[in-house]
Amino acid sequence: PLASSAGNALEIQAAMDCLTMNKVDSRLFELTISLGGSLLRTAEISKSVKDGEKMMKNSIQSGLAVERFEKMVSALGGPKNILSSYEKDLINTSVRKDVFSSEEGWIEKIHTRELGLILIELGGGRKQVTDKIDYGVGYDNVLNIGDEVNSSTPLLSLYSNKNIDDNLINKIQSCFIISDKKTHKLSEIFETIN
Repeated sequence: PLASSAGNALEIQAAMDCLTMNKVDSRLFELTISLGGSLLRTAEISKSVKDGEKMMKNSIQSGLAVERFEKMVSALGGPKNILSSYEKDLINTSVRKDVFSSEEGWIEKIHTRELGLILIELGGGRKQVTDKIDYGVGYDNVLNIGDEVNSSTPLLSLYSNKNIDDNLINKIQSCFIISDKKTHKLSEIFETIN
């Protein structure tokens, strides 16, 4: 995922934490600044990508971005005060469980498609257009490729309103391929196409 979380409410919480500078997810922040800087340059609002990136950072750090976001949410029928209430209003699940690694080593690969399908099974997404989404379902604090793990390291925190059994935990654990050789973390930005 773009941030270290996946699932409707958890992704909004990560965005709000980043916009408020409350708890900045470095990957989300870096990619947002880079993409935003490129968009501002393409729209000829900034003279260069670097100038656009500075504008993005200033907008977030000054609070302007989160104020605009709050107005947008309100205009779309959401809470008028999401800025002050998002931490308690967004996550509404009965179960929060850390899923620990069953192996020691370094995360070499993550089967993100499989993790996404598990999320859908828990109600966090739709199989059919008529399916109802449980917005609180999701993953938080998802580890990355290159992170070192052992049996006391949570691979992620799972939020759900359904029972979490050993079969589900095993399916999630099998999405993380662990190597006994140190693997390198991936760059946040692989390539920029101009």
